[in-house]
Amino acid sequence: MLYGTQCLDYIDKYCLHSFQGMTPLQCAAERARASVVEILAARPDVTRAQAIEAFELLGASFANDKEYYCLRMAYQYLHRAMAMRYDTRYGLLLKKPAEPIPAYDNWRETTTLEEVERLSGNAHALHMEGLCVRERVLGAACPDLPHPIVFRGAVFADEARFDRCLALWRHALHLRHQNEVSVVKDLLRFAQVFSQMIHIGIELPLSQVCYVLEACAEELRRGMKRMEKPQIIHDPDTLVEEYESNVRTALYLVAVAARLLDNATNSEQDTACSIRRAIFRLRNVRMRTGQTLLHMAADRRTPVDDFHTSDVCQFPCARTARLLAQCGASVDAHDAVRRSPLHVALLAYQLATGN
Repeated sequence: MLYGTQCLDYIDKYCLHSFQGMTPLQCAAERARASVVEILAARPDVTRAQAIEAFELLGASFANDKEYYCLRMAYQYLHRAMAMRYDTRYGLLLKKPAEPIPAYDNWRETTTLEEVERLSGNAHALHMEGLCVRERVLGAACPDLPHPIVFRGAVFADEARFDRCLALWRHALHLRHQNEVSVVKDLLRFAQVFSQMIHIGIELPLSQVCYVLEACAEELRRGMKRMEKPQIIHDPDTLVEEYESNVRTALYLVAVAARLLDNATNSEQDTACSIRRAIFRLRNVRMRTGQTLLHMAADRRTPVDDFHTSDVCQFPCARTARLLAQCGASVDAHDAVRRSPLHVALLAYQLATGN
């Protein structure tokens, strides 16, 4: 928490203007700055409804913030906000929660003091309540909304509850995509957890890989447009670095898909076709060196992220190269030094065998 001059400095910094569409009060609550929220909520220009939402958001932030995580504070502020809603001295301000969101375990937000009191001591309930409150108060367009969603998903992954992890990460990916925000880290995160699941023998639904592959193809399309017509706020070098990072992630996802497609069941054939269509959309993506995904699949020098991904993705990889070729990748494409994927494969073979 912030106290004294630190608190005043924070207020001076954020009171003069909104930050990313949030008021200073919301900004402090979203960042779990309880002492700042207390001061701002007491200002005469802050309505009772605004103060209640700020305390709700503060409690929700304590429930899922990586740095300031505290379930005791989460419950305290959620309970306080609900008590304010039912304070008959000032008139009732009953909550109108949004519809349940599947990614949040279809959790229904509390609407009474009795329901809030049942949250006490129930960690999962406080986590889901917090995520629901944040999305209602901040709105789906808020750029800070996905961070705690990703954090909660990572906790589920650490507990090997991958179904819950993937549901939350898909929701965060959807939010960022619809707001035209970079998803470079999100896509890589999926490749890592997919590789982890395969490596430790956890069933990975083909539909999950399909969803992320389609999102990756779309992000690469958007990335190309951003590089062709960069806006003032975009650094050209950063745009290229993000694009190439997404190209590498696309290769990891194709390698994961190639493993799963070998064992696809009849009931998964429609999903398998969707995966191949997504890979077809990736057939022309290139690195600055001119390498296509097929070049990279055949090249032993292709770098592999070492956080779980390297347990599954190793290059050259005949299975990945075959899938890319089946999905329209050109075997005659040339990189910047006029090498085709076949040339690259032969070089990899010679280096491996010493011939």
